Amino acid sequence: MCKHSDGTIISNRDSETVKVTLDPLFDLGTIIGKVFWDRNEDGVQKTEDRGQKTEDSIAGIQIVMEDGTIVTTDADGKFHLPAIFREDMC
Repeated sequence: MCKHSDGTIISNRDSETVKVTLDPLFDLGTIIGKVFWDRNEDGVQKTEDRGQKTEDSIAGIQIVMEDGTIVTTDADGKFHLPAIFREDMC
């Protein structure tokens, strides 16, 4: 309902229900990662001077999320999980 500055009602009363949904591009996250053999356990994949990796990527590893979603690393050990919902965003 809309009122004029003097308090006179100038519109009809109405109501509507609106459903708000999350936008996959702006409201949901994406996890991007790589699985590799971290021989020196420093969390960084090392390369030699010639540009060859000394800590090899691992293909075919399955990563399982709490909701049962399973993703498998590719030939380069890379993976991604799109449209991740954070419960603390509610």
